[in-house]
Amino acid sequence: MILVVVTVREPCRIAVELSGGTLVNPDGYGFVGIQDMADRFTREDIYVTHMPEGAYLPLGRKGGCMGAFVVWGWNGKTVRHLTLRRCSVERSYHHAFA
Repeated sequence: MILVVVTVREPCRIAVELSGGTLVNPDGYGFVGIQDMADRFTREDIYVTHMPEGAYLPLGRKGGCMGAFVVWGWNGKTVRHLTLRRCSVERSYHHAFA
């Protein structure tokens, strides 16, 4: 199965909260971000074209993604044991990896 997420005018945040999971081979085009909040999480073979040509989204608008790949530990939580294999970003909106 191939997953392709395309957004142009609105942000899309894929939030992962399941520990021990793996996300393999999705592609994203537009304001797409993958936010990890889980331990022992693996991302493999992910390609994101983050900033569509000619598009602009003010940072913070409707929770827009600051980065294509984001690790987010809530207050008092440390996220551990993360793996990124062959993950890349073209035209990062704000940060490629945050």
